[in-house]
Amino acid sequence: TITFSNGIYNGNLHVTKAQAGVQITVTDGAISDSSNAFTVQPADLDHFKVEAGGGGAIGDQVAGTAFNILITAQDAYNNTVTTYGDGGETVDISDSTGTITPATSGAFSGGVRTESVTITQAQAGVQITVTDSTGGLGTGSETGVSNAFDVDPGVLTQFVFTTQPTDPSTAGANIPVVIEARDSNGNLITSYNNNATISDTTGTVYESAEGDTTITFSNGIYNGNLHVTKAQAGVQIT
Repeated sequence: TITFSNGIYNGNLHVTKAQAGVQITVTDGAISDSSNAFTVQPADLDHFKVEAGGGGAIGDQVAGTAFNILITAQDAYNNTVTTYGDGGETVDISDSTGTITPATSGAFSGGVRTESVTITQAQAGVQITVTDSTGGLGTGSETGVSNAFDVDPGVLTQFVFTTQPTDPSTAGANIPVVIEARDSNGNLITSYNNNATISDTTGTVYESAEGDTTITFSNGIYNGNLHVTKAQAGVQIT
């Protein structure tokens, strides 16, 4: 609503949506008139929108597997700042695990950038943050944060003894060990609840009973007792 005084309105209007061919219309009942058509350009860079490569929320990812994100430079009204990139502007990229690569994006074009990123640490509730790289169109302080998503471990590639057998051990006595199932980036695979087979250089390593060479993992971890019945130096359990 605008208010006339002595038949005249003399004031300031503003439009928040960037668009070409905008016309302003004034109406009172059946009487109306429209302005000339003009272009509304985006305001200055205010923040970035960070979403999945095809748009929308970023879904769960697998540690060590690359995926695309879409970064859009926007003004305070969420218009795309199409000039961001004309000077080769980039953003710095970080995440809550501290393992995302690359650390800096490629140059934007028309205010947008699709970037392939990789996160190697599995973690729930990960968020990606981008910040205007200094020396470009922005001030170096403009940021954007993605939605929270989970990064799940990759496939099983290794077992790791996190508690090693005691040295020396006595033949037939319990040897407490902890073994973890991990992916190629060292992430614990909490979904691994499988059986695995143990062996050793004496050929006499067993689990709960003599002759039992199978151990069972729970949430990616085996925490139990093994025993070796043959006395020997330099024994290794596999």
